[in-house]
Amino acid sequence: MTKNCNKFHLVVKGDGCSAIGTKYGVSFAQLLSWNPAIGSNCESLQLDVHVCVGVIGGATTTTTTSSTTSKGNGIVTPTPIREGTTSTCTQFHFVVKGDTCATLGTKYGVTFAQIFAWNPTVGSSCDGMWLDTYVCVKATGGPTVSPTTTAKTTSTSTTTGNGVATPTPTQPGMVTNCKTFYKVVKGDGCQAIADRYKITLANFKKWNTGVGTNCELMWLDAYVCVGVL
Repeated sequence: MTKNCNKFHLVVKGDGCSAIGTKYGVSFAQLLSWNPAIGSNCESLQLDVHVCVGVIGGATTTTTTSSTTSKGNGIVTPTPIREGTTSTCTQFHFVVKGDTCATLGTKYGVTFAQIFAWNPTVGSSCDGMWLDTYVCVKATGGPTVSPTTTAKTTSTSTTTGNGVATPTPTQPGMVTNCKTFYKVVKGDGCQAIADRYKITLANFKKWNTGVGTNCELMWLDAYVCVGVL
C-alpha cells in the first residue's frame, strides 16, 4: 500500500474494485496505483483487509498513453484494459464517470449482449465496468444478436432466494423475486411491454428500477421482469 494514504476502506463480503471506486469517487487506476497487491484485474482483493482509497494531497491518476498491439487483428490496443476483452476489438471507449452499458450501447449503436460478449468482465448486469479503463465497443466477427420476442433461453443461472431460473443478461435493478421474464428487442418501450403482459407501467418500473424514469435506460437484448412471485 502507498505510504501517503490518508483514507482507508475495510473490504467486506460483496465488495469489488468497481463498487469501492464508486463509493469513494476514485478510479480503478488509482486503486491499483495505491494498492498494487490487489492485482491488475482486482483478482487479489482480500476480505477483512484495509485498502487505500485516498492519499495526502488528493493525488489524481494521469491517463497512460502506452499501448500494445492486439494479436490477431493488428489494431493498437490502448491501456489500461481488462483481461478477457476480445482480441478482435477494432474500437475502444475510455470509461468516464456517468458511463453505463446503456449509454455506450446508444452511443455506438451496439447491444448490451455485444458489449458483454466483447467485455465479459463488465458482468451480466454491467456492475463490473471500471472507470478510467478501456472497453471494446466494436469488434470484427463480433456476435450478432437476432431479435426475439421469447422470454425463454437455454443459458440460465439460478437466482438465489426464489429458485427460479433467471436468464442473462438482465436489466440492472431487477427485483430478485421475478418469475416471468421478457427479452427486450428493437422498438420496445416500457408501456408496450407492460401492455403486452397486462401489468401496470408502475409495476413494471417497480420491478425494473434501472430502466429510468422515461424508460431511457432500458437495455436492448437484456431481460426485464414482467411478473413476480
